[in-house]
Amino acid sequence: MLEKLSFADDNEYDRDKEAALLFGDTIIPITTFGRQVRPVNQVAENVTVITKEDIDRLQAHSLGDVLQFFPGVLAYPFRYSNDLSVPMVQGLPNRQTLVTYDGIPLNNGSDGLVDIGTVPVRGLERIEIVKGPAASVWGRSVGAVINLVTKEPDRTRVLSGQIAGTLGTNQSGYGDVAFSGFFPKTGTGYYIGATANQTKGFQEGIDGEGRAVYAKITQDIGSKTDITGLFARSLVNRNFLYQPSQNISGSNEPALLIGIGKLNHRFSPGSVLEATMYLYDLRVDSNIYNLNPVPPFLPVSGILLQTQGLREEIEGVQLAYTRSAKNYWVTFGVDSSIGSLRNSDFRLGLPPDYKRANRYVYNVAEYLSAGYNFTSTLTLTGSYRYDWYNYLDDTHSTNVGLIYKLTDKTLFRVTYGNGVSLPTLSSGSSKFETLWRTQVGVETNDMRFLWLKLNGFYDKTSNVKLQFQPFDTSPELNRSLTREGFEIEVKTLPLLNTTFGLGYTYAHIFNTDFGTDIQGLPRHHLILSANYRAHGTDASLYARYINWNSPSARDQVVWDFLLSQRLFAWETGNANLTFNALNITNASQQSSPLFTNPPLRVNAGFNVNF
Repeated sequence: MLEKLSFADDNEYDRDKEAALLFGDTIIPITTFGRQVRPVNQVAENVTVITKEDIDRLQAHSLGDVLQFFPGVLAYPFRYSNDLSVPMVQGLPNRQTLVTYDGIPLNNGSDGLVDIGTVPVRGLERIEIVKGPAASVWGRSVGAVINLVTKEPDRTRVLSGQIAGTLGTNQSGYGDVAFSGFFPKTGTGYYIGATANQTKGFQEGIDGEGRAVYAKITQDIGSKTDITGLFARSLVNRNFLYQPSQNISGSNEPALLIGIGKLNHRFSPGSVLEATMYLYDLRVDSNIYNLNPVPPFLPVSGILLQTQGLREEIEGVQLAYTRSAKNYWVTFGVDSSIGSLRNSDFRLGLPPDYKRANRYVYNVAEYLSAGYNFTSTLTLTGSYRYDWYNYLDDTHSTNVGLIYKLTDKTLFRVTYGNGVSLPTLSSGSSKFETLWRTQVGVETNDMRFLWLKLNGFYDKTSNVKLQFQPFDTSPELNRSLTREGFEIEVKTLPLLNTTFGLGYTYAHIFNTDFGTDIQGLPRHHLILSANYRAHGTDASLYARYINWNSPSARDQVVWDFLLSQRLFAWETGNANLTFNALNITNASQQSSPLFTNPPLRVNAGFNVNF
């Protein structure tokens, strides 16, 4: 499984992929850390790679549908595909995680969050999660980076694609269509898709619908140069808040637009220049209404009580040059962006007043990342980034890592580095959130029929604002936190065509100054799984448990069952029936009584790959 540590052998990416899917992500290539393609066994950080096969097996529609099934990472508070949710990694407060789409940051500048309910996943090749500070190459990343890598055109055929659809309880439905291909005569490739889904809610007053389109066009220019254009548009309309006891309900309508243009030129097999231009546009309107009349002030229901608006437009340029050889790799890059950020407080009356926070943000950064193979068993990695902002102090981020091959099938990893997170406009603070972290881990399949990955972490974060509720505009508290914990993943080889898995994350987070525990953040996160795969049948059973370290939280186990059955197969495709039963026992595991898990819901559908 664990191949020799070399940097020039491109064929190693294709070795024993089936075993890699079973045993973690040992040889699957990633681009997140170092910002160039490297196998996971040449990355010192704790990395999770979620493949397109995983996304299909989970019958996922949005990013939140996927994150629930992997240890140490989750969507909060996730209730359905298009819910207003944010990512949390290893117990960290939500805005400390950076989410990128083909390397383009999605976190907004108003509150530092990213609404993952607006992010469709059917057009993704893989999801790469670096658990730890990666600000030394990405900037504004304290706790983790989730990089969404889009699918490439199918270069083996002129036309291929997928059509899928589901129907479920509570008037839920989903549809997806995608086409891909390549024209050899012109050197043109394409991947085009569209998705739509809706639900009338799994609890009273909570419902939503989402639509997304995306297109990727590639063009070869000679044998060494290619250009790529990508367009993605997502629209969501949701009712996310329903509190009869407080006589309020809330709606939210985000619209996300991403445009990317990329040029890739290969000077030689180990020398590549990549230039990217991008546009990111986010528009969100949120409203609070009364449910029942309150004479004489609110004589009728449905009166707009409060409103908030967010407008963010960012244009940017990314340049990166990579040089790799047998014993080393190095990437030097420059990032530059200009953004207009406007938001309004939740307030009485309308329309929203954007004068409260109207700021133009300029950022220029330089970064360097490298790895060197000293011997056949020892590799060192490192990275450094400098960021300049027009309205804040400069920042410096560093990271060093070591990979040591203990045996042919066992790797030892250690990293030390720091990360920074931008202050939010809504808080009015000018202080960076800063984290220093140490990680130590081991990955092995020396044990017969078993793969094991164990990672321990310890970090300290200063100037922290804990944001537990959406639209939190309270002042920055500037707390200092200490976090300590570990993560373990175990997978088995198939027994009677069934693979078993266990993932567990423990995170103890406390106030450094007073030693008091921080409640309302996940302390224990456990995932158990069993996957049967044979004769065209792919069936998975999951047990998911979260302990939120809070007296008001619900800590029950959620059981999910997912099934795909192949009906027909031919040379270039197949047809399958799909079925899932989610939260079979009607359990609840949210951190607050404001958010409840939807009860049992059932979906049935089909997908055709051609």
